[in-house]
Amino acid sequence: MKHLFLVAALLLSLPSMAEISVIVHPSNQAKIESTDIARMFLGKMKSFPNGGIVLPINLAEGTAPRKAFDKTVLKNLLAK
Repeated sequence: MKHLFLVAALLLSLPSMAEISVIVHPSNQAKIESTDIARMFLGKMKSFPNGGIVLPINLAEGTAPRKAFDKTVLKNLLAK
């Protein structure tokens, strides 16, 4: 019973431990900064430093994860 409670507690806490991830194809070895990611999602950066094409795909506008992404990643560039 003790183990079941621990598993339930861990499962319920997963949403609060969520982090933002940006996924890039494993073959892309370009070095990018967090400001580059923001620029990519704002359409200001169309290619990686190595020449690869940027194709940002985001969640639907208004969803909680999208709002968190916008607030955390895009905050500095949206303010400009």
